[in-house]
Amino acid sequence: MSSPRTMAFPYLFPTGRSGCTTKIHTADYFKFLMEYSDRRFSCHPTFRFFALNSMMRWNALTNGRVFIRNNPRFNDMTAADLRRRIRAGERNILKQALYHGNKLKGTRHAADLHWSDFFRLVSPGEDFETMTETRRQQLLCENPHIADTFFAERTKFFIRNVFKVKYNVKDYWFRFEYQHRGSPHVHCIVYLDGAPDVSNLKDASQEHLNAVIRYFDSLVSTMNPGKDLPPADIHPCRKKFSEVTG
Repeated sequence: MSSPRTMAFPYLFPTGRSGCTTKIHTADYFKFLMEYSDRRFSCHPTFRFFALNSMMRWNALTNGRVFIRNNPRFNDMTAADLRRRIRAGERNILKQALYHGNKLKGTRHAADLHWSDFFRLVSPGEDFETMTETRRQQLLCENPHIADTFFAERTKFFIRNVFKVKYNVKDYWFRFEYQHRGSPHVHCIVYLDGAPDVSNLKDASQEHLNAVIRYFDSLVSTMNPGKDLPPADIHPCRKKFSEVTG
């Protein structure tokens, strides 16, 4: 069956057919293509972004329909009406559309050039310790679907076995995105039991603000151990673990 995706990617669909003859879930369809035996979909430089964008749009439409069904007042409201009412300061509109709670936002990035296990998986005959950065970049470009899966599994393992164990997590939500060079990262919101309410900081008392600051100070910290050192010849994040000293 011809579709916009077959016309946008004629190389991937040389017969002009998408191969989808029965109705299946969008995520299952793209998962099937990304795991196709000849790897033409997974190794294509832009198709995975098209797949992710398509699934995000589908999810947005689905969630929007559920929201409208549960909130009839939005039935006849256009996007222009919604923007106008938000700009007019109708805060109850935003409060109804968004879930407010005690949450901690975070972002996890992929240190994909330093995954020794990943490179042993995609190129078992090479020694990671002697592999050049250019070679590592090449292997990442040739195996993007494996790199994505590797990052996704590491992220889920970290949240399940480290973050939830360390903190009193009630619930969490995360979404995968891509940097310009194609490297994945994930944005997450974590709901913590016992955290102070941060849904209305604008009108909060100074005592409540101080309590919020103390709470987050107990969770978040940072340090720069080499702030007085001269600039390095190579950025520390590009070093292999075996090259890190001190």
